[in-house]
Amino acid sequence: MNKCGQFFSPDLIVAVLIFLTILFFFFNASDAIFARVELSENLIEADEIAHNTMNVFIYSPGTPVNWETKTFDQATVIGLALKRNVVDENKLIKLIYFLDTEYILAKEKLGLGKNEFKLELVNFDGNVLHSSNKTFGATNYKLGYERIVLFNDQQAILRGIIANEK
Repeated sequence: MNKCGQFFSPDLIVAVLIFLTILFFFFNASDAIFARVELSENLIEADEIAHNTMNVFIYSPGTPVNWETKTFDQATVIGLALKRNVVDENKLIKLIYFLDTEYILAKEKLGLGKNEFKLELVNFDGNVLHSSNKTFGATNYKLGYERIVLFNDQQAILRGIIANEK
């Protein structure tokens, strides 16, 4: 008596379909998790960059100290401080000029990596005193960092906005 079983039984077909369905959902979910982890890592990196950039602006006059009188290539560190938390108007105007005219080089000098950047100085009434012209398109994220500074003997808010465009 020869015993031959069916190669494709209904139980086997159902089991393979269930396995393939689970496999599909696993890979689909892992892609979504990977995308969230990547976004989270990018946000942490952008947060560190924005924090460090704003601190250099308000704590350092830059290197060389009179970088605003030189070409942008000659500046190694871009600082805006006359002294701690006191913004030099000439340095601010020069930085905004560079952000508007030599944006790629300015991003490189500021160490922004793949992130986009906009700088604003706003008084406490909400009026913008100085601002770079950068506008953002659709973004993956946008972070704002604000520091209270003295500007022309009055308190103001120096705001750095960092974003990652899609």
